[in-house]
Amino acid sequence: MAVPSGIARKIRTILDVQDVPMTPPARRGGRSWLLHPRRLEVLLAAAAYPGLHLRSASRLLLQPLPSLRYHVERLVDQGFLERRRYGGRAALFASGMYPRTSERFLVAWEDPIDRAILLALAPRRTARADPIAKAARLALPALTVRLRRLDAIGAVRFDQHAVPRVSLTKPWRAFERECHERTGARLDRFLGLLERDDLHPAAETLDRGRVRITVDGPRSRIRFVLPLDPIARG
Repeated sequence: MAVPSGIARKIRTILDVQDVPMTPPARRGGRSWLLHPRRLEVLLAAAAYPGLHLRSASRLLLQPLPSLRYHVERLVDQGFLERRRYGGRAALFASGMYPRTSERFLVAWEDPIDRAILLALAPRRTARADPIAKAARLALPALTVRLRRLDAIGAVRFDQHAVPRVSLTKPWRAFERECHERTGARLDRFLGLLERDDLHPAAETLDRGRVRITVDGPRSRIRFVLPLDPIARG
């Protein structure tokens, strides 16, 4: 199966982006904002990795930061993308897919070290810091800094008494449930973004909160797999 030209290899592989033969394309003629390969890959990255930092997106997509910022600006201006600052860094979100109250948790989840800590805590009601440090491969002082930050955003409760203990909070558990349960609503919102650009999206539900989406391209259809549950995606 052919792959669309211009889209970064890593995101093509992760999301299984393919060209599907089609004659003729159903979309109307003229400019499409999202069929520009650089803009399409940015939107796909923001939808698949909500809360992805701009610099992480640059590495993922192999786009130089000046070029990436330009395309992000265009997507924000057209209402396809939302960009907000968390912890002094710009985080990207596909418009309308997640409530604002979830964004701080999504940003933490997209940080590999924070995610390792949260995953280590997932099966435990409460835990001492030592086994979490071991699971996350962090020295205790580095873990303490991370836990304080996660405590500050409400993801964990960090008790720093004589024997430090940590647990996931009720808001974090509610966020996890919402990630699992609201994939349908997120799919509808993402399809709405594609429909705005007259791309005639069609969706097929897969496993683990994933969907296969096909859209009209200039000479063929473009197909990709999008994870809608960031917790199940890991």
